[in-house]
Amino acid sequence: MKDLSIPMARMHLLAIPFLLVSGLLLVPYALVWGWHSVTSGFNQFFKLINFIPTLLLGIILHEGLHGLGWKYAAKLRWDDMRYGMQWKSLTPYAHSKEPMRKSPYVIGSLLPGVLLGIIPYTVALVIGHGWLMLFGVVFTFTAAGDFWSVYTLRKIPQEAWVQDHPENAGCIVYEDDPKGPS
Repeated sequence: MKDLSIPMARMHLLAIPFLLVSGLLLVPYALVWGWHSVTSGFNQFFKLINFIPTLLLGIILHEGLHGLGWKYAAKLRWDDMRYGMQWKSLTPYAHSKEPMRKSPYVIGSLLPGVLLGIIPYTVALVIGHGWLMLFGVVFTFTAAGDFWSVYTLRKIPQEAWVQDHPENAGCIVYEDDPKGPS
């Protein structure tokens, strides 16, 4: 057994440099569409009447996508998922109570960052939509912990079993099925 998790509060600190990296996504967009489009998108996205509902809905979708990814990629049951808020670190979470192979864990971990972050950003870069570009940047940043979790698994064999950590960011890795032989 190998614990590859860290406390949520520490993950928040590790995410700070990722905020800067995510912010660099503004540069290619600005080079194509101009800084006026970035400013316009920024003003629309962060207008309070837009920002709060977008952020809340985005967080719910983000966590739901984790659950969907893990459920279908690992063939888990709906009862195997738990959703909530860790109040001490102000972190919403999706948690799979069941272990799974590495690949399904990676799929479920990356799904929100790709669907809510990278794809919207890429579409915005092609069509020149400032609000969508900022949505993509923000939700790429919110996936920092997910990208970190997947990065920690880079040297773990594909056949390993991965258990989402119930409290921390990251997971626990088992060489053998933690439930024992079937």
